[in-house]
Amino acid sequence: MSLNCFFHAPAWLAKHARRFGLTSPLGLARAPYELASSLARAEKLLTPARDDLPSVKPGARVLLVDEQSSEIVSFVLVSPEQSHPENGKLSYLSLLGSQLLGAQIGQRVSVSVLGQAFSFRIVGIDTEH
Repeated sequence: MSLNCFFHAPAWLAKHARRFGLTSPLGLARAPYELASSLARAEKLLTPARDDLPSVKPGARVLLVDEQSSEIVSFVLVSPEQSHPENGKLSYLSLLGSQLLGAQIGQRVSVSVLGQAFSFRIVGIDTEH
């Protein structure tokens, strides 16, 4: 699947921003150690990789399938101060963004919001957009 076939990511992100804690860089009830872990993974991912498999890192465009609604969405993973879900920019410290760090194509990630789990499958990663 080509990353050129993006479907309404800004609309999807805006619609689900509160549901997945996308608008707040701290997410919902994020503990300090969780934030530290996300920042450490982001820093590690920004160093040159030795393998050829692309993984999600800050600055990458990610193409996901929302497994609850079967919607295909795309966004760029950015720092908290650049986050703007309505424009397709998702913080890597948000609930969903932090779970995506380091993930690869085909991998599933899930977030739990108020005791309910939501799953996503990564179908594309573009680190050179």
